[in-house]
Amino acid sequence: MLEGLPVIRMAAGGEIRLCKRVRLFSRKNSSPIQLHSPCVLVLFRPMAKISIGDDSALSGTVIVAASSIEIGQRVQVGPNSLIIDSDGHSISPELRRIGQGAITKPIVIGDDVFIGTRAIILKGTTLGDGCVVNAGAVVSGTFPPRTVVGGNPAKVIAEIPRVRVLPKSGILNVKETNSKEPTP
Repeated sequence: MLEGLPVIRMAAGGEIRLCKRVRLFSRKNSSPIQLHSPCVLVLFRPMAKISIGDDSALSGTVIVAASSIEIGQRVQVGPNSLIIDSDGHSISPELRRIGQGAITKPIVIGDDVFIGTRAIILKGTTLGDGCVVNAGAVVSGTFPPRTVVGGNPAKVIAEIPRVRVLPKSGILNVKETNSKEPTP
């Protein structure tokens, strides 16, 4: 589903894959937090890939792939976030002058991840299933499943306990489960 028009820039041999029921919110008023831009999906280099899994939603998110960015299923990305797998340029002035030396590393975002508003996900990042990234975090590195990540630079702030949702008379009761306790 598109709300507003995203900006899409392709490169030779590149691929952008939007799976089932992906939602891209690109109108300024798509969110109570005004969007700074529409969703932007850019393949920065030939053969680059972006993949966004089933039931994921992005609001005014900019994604720039020089190699590969893989976003899992049911991922929610808050307004005005940036996901980029490259420095875009070398740190060496000599290499910058000739357009060489930029470092790229793939990004993998697991299933059921929530990324808060204005977060920045940098090259080489892996977010395990169920991670939550705090608003404004600058994320680089590998983070285990079911952790809360925040800060600049981002670090693990907390672990997210598993819960079991039990229906009872039409009302959902949430019961925290102990990781040592078997779940039915």
